[in-house]
Amino acid sequence: MNFAGQYYHKVKDIDYTHSIDSTSNAPSSNNRYPAFLTHQDFKTDDVNFRFTWRPWNNLTFVSRYDFQLSTVNTKADFLSEVESAEMTTHIISESISWVPLPRLYLQGTFNYALDEIHTPANDFIGHATNDIVTPSQNDYLNASVLVGYALDDKTDVQASYSFYRSDNYVDNSLYSQPYGASSDEHGVVASLARQITKSLRWTLKYGFFSNRDVTSGHHNDYNAHMVYSSMQIRF
Repeated sequence: MNFAGQYYHKVKDIDYTHSIDSTSNAPSSNNRYPAFLTHQDFKTDDVNFRFTWRPWNNLTFVSRYDFQLSTVNTKADFLSEVESAEMTTHIISESISWVPLPRLYLQGTFNYALDEIHTPANDFIGHATNDIVTPSQNDYLNASVLVGYALDDKTDVQASYSFYRSDNYVDNSLYSQPYGASSDEHGVVASLARQITKSLRWTLKYGFFSNRDVTSGHHNDYNAHMVYSSMQIRF
């Protein structure tokens, strides 16, 4: 078993140049959109810890925790720069790999994120002391299971199942508008890979995906089929 820790700092600066904007951004203008923002900078600090445990040669557990703190500073035309958003994220991840037989392998993954965005609008108070704009929750759960088998030295088959869920919808329509996305998605994928020659590999995949979108009142629900084929040549 072993432990690992990591810290990183990420910065992204964006300048917006609106060469075809037809509206004035002067304070006297009654329509500053669509080109109102002139600059944004994004800063993210991440601290993560990882624990790897291999109780047997064919079984491995990897656990990870991330804490992220991100800020967004925004500059609008004719206005001072302000901190327009602060994002706090906790991510818990788990991966399990098992090789019970020389030709058979299984892998399971799990990710759970707690994500909240706070903006100055969260401090506005509406009727009956209800917040006009609630904190933006972007929590989600993502899990998958994969099983693979080597038919021979050149042919592999795989089957996987994935699941995604978000449950962040808040009906705030009495004072403002609904916020947050909620949906469930299931996916099943089967694949066949063949090493035709030493430098040529062929892959064929079929997938079925089903999504149920609560945010739109299920108007954006869908079922989708995917057929995918690729040829890889190595030189």
